[in-house]
Amino acid sequence: MKEILFAGIGGQGIILSANILARSAAAKGFYACQSQSYGSESRGTVSRAEVVIDQEFIDFPHVEYADFFIAMAEPGLKMLQEKIKPHTIVLYDGSVFTPQGTLGKEMVNVEATKISLNHLGRPLFANIVMLGALVKKNDLFSFEDVVAELKQNVPPKAVEENVRALTLGYEAV
Repeated sequence: MKEILFAGIGGQGIILSANILARSAAAKGFYACQSQSYGSESRGTVSRAEVVIDQEFIDFPHVEYADFFIAMAEPGLKMLQEKIKPHTIVLYDGSVFTPQGTLGKEMVNVEATKISLNHLGRPLFANIVMLGALVKKNDLFSFEDVVAELKQNVPPKAVEENVRALTLGYEAV
């Protein structure tokens, strides 16, 4: 079983990233659950999205202990850091914040917002940059698996930019 937790601020696109990841797993024949939680304002408050993937039926659809923790903003990391255990790989957006101390097995700085701004002209694609980095660090998915789902889950006019963002994140680690 793999448990993946995305944490950030509402409006950063973490729910979209989690959906794409869960759909990629299901397309490969895995069982996959995706859940989400965000403040009533939906933008600007802490939000999280959880993905649980297994080869067998999943009886609890929430992350208990993250194998991968994707932190897009410091408040999300602080609120959910109890889900980080010694085996967790933490990917964080170092262009937005720097975590205090060391968490988990490995901490990977992916400057997703900066990469999105520098290469795509706006921060909108930071979540997909971070998703690309996760794909590189994870052994469940191929890059092509995630691209296929990405193409089906973003508007047609945004496919090219999102594939570019995924590629940039994949190449960043």
